[in-house]
Order: sequence, then C-alpha cells, then structure tokens
Amino acid sequence: MVPLRGSPQSPCFPQCIEWILQNQNNNGSWGINPLGSTVNKDILLSTLACVLALKKWNTGRDNIRKGLSFIGKNFSVAMDDKLVAPVGFNITFSGLLSLATRMGLEIPVTQADIDGIFHLRKIELERDAGGTVSARKAFMAYVSEGLGSLQDWDFIMTNQRKNGSLFDSPSTTAMAAIHIYDDKALNYLDALANKSGGSGGPIVLTAMYLVGPELSEEVVRSKEYKDMFMNMSVAGRLLNDVQTYEREIKQGKINSVMLQALSRDGSSPSPSSIEEAKRELRSVIEACRLELQRLVFREGGVVPRPCRELFWLMSKVVNIYYLEEDGYFTPDEMMSKANAVIIDPLQVTLPPSC
Repeated sequence: MVPLRGSPQSPCFPQCIEWILQNQNNNGSWGINPLGSTVNKDILLSTLACVLALKKWNTGRDNIRKGLSFIGKNFSVAMDDKLVAPVGFNITFSGLLSLATRMGLEIPVTQADIDGIFHLRKIELERDAGGTVSARKAFMAYVSEGLGSLQDWDFIMTNQRKNGSLFDSPSTTAMAAIHIYDDKALNYLDALANKSGGSGGPIVLTAMYLVGPELSEEVVRSKEYKDMFMNMSVAGRLLNDVQTYEREIKQGKINSVMLQALSRDGSSPSPSSIEEAKRELRSVIEACRLELQRLVFREGGVVPRPCRELFWLMSKVVNIYYLEEDGYFTPDEMMSKANAVIIDPLQVTLPPSC
C-alpha cells in the first residue's frame, strides 16, 4: 500500500499488486499454512492485508469480493483463543479492520463479531501495559502495522536496522514507509520486490541453478517452490531464535521467543513462560520440517527432484548448526560444523553379523 513518492495515486511497487492478483487461493484467501489445517489466524491476516492493498489501488474487484467472503466465513477463527496466533494478532487484525471500514469495505459479519475483536484488542493493549518499559516498547514497535496513525513513527524508526527494515519485517517496514518516506526503508522494500517478483519473501536461490535441471521462471514462481522456501525459512529463522534467545535479549534485540512470551503474559515474562514459548516455537519448527519433507519427497511436482532435495539438504544443514547453540557465533564453531557436514568422513556403525 506504499504510494509512489510524488504520486500518491500510484503504487510504489506495482509488481506486488500484480502478484496479489495472480496468487489468490481458490477459496479466496492468500497465504500458506505450515501447520497443515485449512484456516488459521495468519491466513486471515494475510487475506485482509491483500484485500486492503487491492482496494487501495482500485483493482481486483472480484478478488476483493472473494477475499471478503473468505474472511466472513472464517471470522470465528479470529476469536478462537485456542489457536496459535501471530504475535500481536488482536492488535494488528483489529487495526486492519478499522482501516477496511474507513476505506468503505463491508465484511460480511455481525457488529457483535467486530465488537468482539476490538474487545480482545483492548484486553491485549491493557495487558501489555503492565510489562517493563523496554518490553512494552519492543512489543508495541513490533505490532506497529496494527496501530497506524496512532503510532509514534518517528520513535519507531529508531528501531531501523542497517538493511533499512524494521525487525526484518516487510509488513512493518511497509507500514512505516506509508507514514514516513524513508529512503533506506524504501530501498529495502524495493530490493525485496525485485528479488521476489512481488511475492514479498521467496527469492531465487542461486544454488538451484547449479544442480542440473534448468529452472524456468514459471517453476521459480510456482506455489510448490514458494511453499518449500517458506517452510525451510520459517524453520531456520525460529531455530535461530530459540537457540540464541539469551544472547540476543542481552544485546537488546527483538526475538521470537520473547515476542511469543509477551503475547501470552503481557508482562515481564517469567522463566516458565519463556520455556512454554520455546516449546510452542519448536512445534512450529517440527511442523514446517514435516511439511517440507512431504513436499520434497512426494511423487510428481513442477520443481525437479534434485532441486527439491536441495531445500531438504539446506534445512538439514541449518538444523545441525542450531542443534545445540548458534553455530555461527564464533568462526571456530562455524568451521567445525561446516567440516562435519562437508569434509569429515561419516562414522558408520555396521549391524552385528549374524
């Protein structure tokens, strides 16, 4: 939804709008679900965000209609507190609902349903007000896309990273770019859009072109390719966060473990909450690896088998590096693990002879 500088009626990243138009699922939603169920809160959030983007640029009327229908039919998912939710879901989802209303969109749900979501938003905001100052600032900065003009965007930009992003999150960075034109943020988003062909994450892995079969642009843009990349990336990112939590918190960095614990406690997380958050993230990691394994070793598919196996090998390498700790923390540790994967001979234990 970022407008072109100097031309607010034109999108800054038209290729992203084209991707949205071309990648709606048959049921009207956008997004994938690594946990395997039909609908989850992340899919609801992704679908609402895509609908808003199309409405903003006055295109995809039929896509918007199907997206709104999907949200209406599955709105109960947003109210189910037993389902896994993205960090700050109640704040972000309700914020996008407010924006949808201001844009003239009608979601086919009752006013009681809308009021219910905003009640959950109020509870989450009040709950998180009880945490430490630093924890609350980190949480509120991370859910900025759900606060819109209510957010202090000048302050939020103090969290900008060297690559121009906010928390390495394209959605939060894009929301900041809507409110504050920042060259570094726009360059970060532009680089993502150009690398991904507009899909906002999957990039063409150079190694894929070195394993034999030729990859067409159609294969690289296929849902199969993007699903494998997503599951591999999510598992790797969360493995890093689980194993480097203590060090990153001491360095003042945002970490998924802390955010997950904050979303549960709303205050300075207790050790038990941290451990519970780690367990929840490990379950997501395992689900992503199982789904990746299914995609890689199933029969058929548009991505050639050697390329699919490369996704699995990369996932195994990441798993080895983060099996006990951050394998990239020191050069010696990194070299040792690399040797174990590439150079050191395998230790094979033969079964006893009969």
